[in-house]
Amino acid sequence: MRCNNCGYENLDTASFCENCGSKLNNTYNEIENSYPAKKKSNAGKIIAIIVLIGVIIAAGIFFVFNGMKNKEIKKLESSLEVETLNKNYESMKSLNKELYDLTGDKKYLSEIERINSIKESEENLQNTKDSIENNNFEDALLALKDMESAEEVNETEVSNLRKKLVNRLNSQITSNNESGEYRASATLLNNLLSIEPENENFKNLLQSVNDAEAAHNAEVQKQEAEKKAQERKAKQNANKKSLTDIGAGLVGKTIYVSAQTANIRSGPGTEYTNLYTIYKGDGVYVASYTVNSKGILWLNTGDGWVSYKNFDGSLKY
Repeated sequence: MRCNNCGYENLDTASFCENCGSKLNNTYNEIENSYPAKKKSNAGKIIAIIVLIGVIIAAGIFFVFNGMKNKEIKKLESSLEVETLNKNYESMKSLNKELYDLTGDKKYLSEIERINSIKESEENLQNTKDSIENNNFEDALLALKDMESAEEVNETEVSNLRKKLVNRLNSQITSNNESGEYRASATLLNNLLSIEPENENFKNLLQSVNDAEAAHNAEVQKQEAEKKAQERKAKQNANKKSLTDIGAGLVGKTIYVSAQTANIRSGPGTEYTNLYTIYKGDGVYVASYTVNSKGILWLNTGDGWVSYKNFDGSLKY
């Protein structure tokens, strides 16, 4: 800075001239010193404006993004409603997963677990229906017991399935009984009772099967006895006819005793009185004959009756 008094060049920051000691003019210094402060003040305003603009832009971006996000959430939830009506469980789970990823709300994870539970329950119901239709009664009963013990129970559906199982079981038991497969029915019912020992319906069915089997066996035995009786009667009739033919062929002839002795009785049977005895080789005249109730041919000798067994060689005594 030049001194106005002597013209000496001093430092710009000097207040007095180093040469003459006169006070230097500080107007320039003041101006120079004030300028940076003013510049600094303007820079702060600029920074503040920039920050404000940044906040406004950020807010704008946030609101735009949030609007887009809400729009996407509504779109996903709308799709979820449609898939829920259609019971498309895989799509329902996928949409809930997208909603969770978008919002971070754990209710969507809970919904996925609920969907898995519903899906499993419906699969169990269908498997149980199939088991009943295929007469896999033990598998169906075990599945029903599992469903009944579950935390969430569709009581109406389970009750209907139980009724269906009982009706189907009754039909199977009836069919088995009609074909005489009583042991198959008893085995089935005992297996079911091992699963539900106190089931009165199974107990009553088992008792009815046992009763039916007993009645069937009694009828079979009766039929077998009647058949044997008929066979014996047929055999007796055939034998009687044969003896009748033999007797008819002997009438008017003399025949000879083949046994050691033969008793002449007062009637055609051993219950009649013995009149006298004849011996092997003796001849008798056959006047007539008869076949008694025991199927034995008796010959009338005119003065008594003698068994044909004494003449046909069947008696050796």
